[in-house]
Order: sequence, then C-alpha cells, then structure tokens
Amino acid sequence: MKAYGPLIKKIRLSKHCTQKEVYSGVTSRSFYAKFEAGEYAIEASKFKRMLENMNMSEPEFFFLYDKENPANKRITIRDVLDSYYDFNLHSVDKLLVIHRDNKTSEISSDRLISSAAYALAWSLKPTIDHWPLVNLREYFTRLESFSLLELELFITTFFIFFDDEQQMEPLLSKAIAAATTWRSLNPDLIDRLIGALYVNMIQLLITNDELEKAACLDKKLLDSFTDSSFSLTTQLYFTFFKAFLAEDREQVKNILCLLKTNDRQAYTILRKIIQSTAFRKILDVSS
Repeated sequence: MKAYGPLIKKIRLSKHCTQKEVYSGVTSRSFYAKFEAGEYAIEASKFKRMLENMNMSEPEFFFLYDKENPANKRITIRDVLDSYYDFNLHSVDKLLVIHRDNKTSEISSDRLISSAAYALAWSLKPTIDHWPLVNLREYFTRLESFSLLELELFITTFFIFFDDEQQMEPLLSKAIAAATTWRSLNPDLIDRLIGALYVNMIQLLITNDELEKAACLDKKLLDSFTDSSFSLTTQLYFTFFKAFLAEDREQVKNILCLLKTNDRQAYTILRKIIQSTAFRKILDVSS
C-alpha cells in the first residue's frame, strides 16, 4: 500500500484533519509520516482504521484512487461480472480484452479473472473458440465455501459444469449453503442469483436433455428455501421451469407475457432461450 499514502494525505488535508487525527490508535507519528510520503506500506486492517478516522469507507477511497491513477486500476471479478451484465453490443469485446490482458499473468487471481471473462464471453457468443476453463473449474472445486462474490460468479458460470455430473452435485450443495448464509446480508442479490440458477438449469435441460437431473436440482433448491419469500421474477422463473418440465406451452406463454410487463431483462433472457433450436425440439413455443 505504498502508493496509497500520498492520496491519504491529500484527502486528510481536504478534510482539514491533522496527522494525529488520522494515525491515532493505529500507528506511530514517524511511521505515518513515511506512509504519507509513499515510503512505507501498511497492513490492510490498519489502513481501514485510518480511513475510519477520516469517516471514509474503503470503496470511497478506491474510487478516488482509481480516478487519480487510471493506469494502475486492476480489473476485478466485479468488473468482469458488470461487463457481462451490461448485455450490450460491446460486452463480448470487453470480456475478451479482459481475458487477453490477464491470461499470461503470474498472479493466480488475474488468471482466474481471465478464465471467468472468457467463459462469460463464450456464453454471450458461443461461436468463438472453446474457452480455457481449467483454472476456473479447479478454483470452484477446491473452495470449501463461497464468498458472496464467488457465489455470484459460480452461478453466472454454472454452465461450465454441465458436462461434469460428479462435480455438479457437491458444487450446488456449496452454492445453496452459501446462499443460505449470505441471504440476510443481501436478500435481493440472493433472490436474483437463485432465479439465475433456474435459468441455468433450463439451459442445462436444452443442452443435454437432462430432465431427471434438472428435476432433482429443482427439488434440492426448493427444499433448501422453503421458508423464503422470493420476488415475482424469481417465482416466475420457478413456474417457467416447471411448465417447461411439464411441456405446458400455454403456461410458458403466460409467464413470458407477465415478464414482458414486469421485468424486461428477465423477459429478454427467457425469450432468447426459447428461440434456440434446442429448446424448440423439446417444447415448440412461438415467441
């Protein structure tokens, strides 16, 4: 954190704080002076306490740091996911650039970012070359539990395990455990992710025609969240999934109409799925 000291000083002066007000209870005056000058690094926990002494959060600090040092801004998993969620004409190109810029890095987290970016680019444009997913698959497999961000990335890239039946069940169990753990922290995000998982299961059905496997996953999810109240969109995903299993064309059409009125993004995602050739082979629904 050597590079952060000068910006801390700039923020401190803008707030008319003394050095002592910032380093008090954290470190010594001499150490702090050298940190401000960019000569010393500091532990993350102490750095956070300094920011708290200036009534500033870490996201606020790094937002300012990235604005002042655009060349030093490191791409994160959050950036990869945000590029994917944009769903615009440039999303694939942005993701492929992230993949290219990080794939040969000596830092393992950068290589993970590269794999995630390529996987999501492929999901948006399956005609590009087969993606290198070994790093991403191994990463999820060796984790004992998922952080909230890891859970989001796993669900978003769940399709990479469609051909790995042995891994899918234990990974889904870890995802459900994480969703249960983090739901009280961010219920809206967990609700959206569970809905996204159902969309992925629909894609599993049309990719591999695995009706029995998808039905088992459905039961596992509903058994784990029986006491949860989900949003209208997520409930419609559930109903869409069951209508698909039951080959209920009329119900599928009704759900699409409801989503078209209430959630355009969800409608676009499901409409794209039912327009696929694979879907029409199982359930022919005009859109």
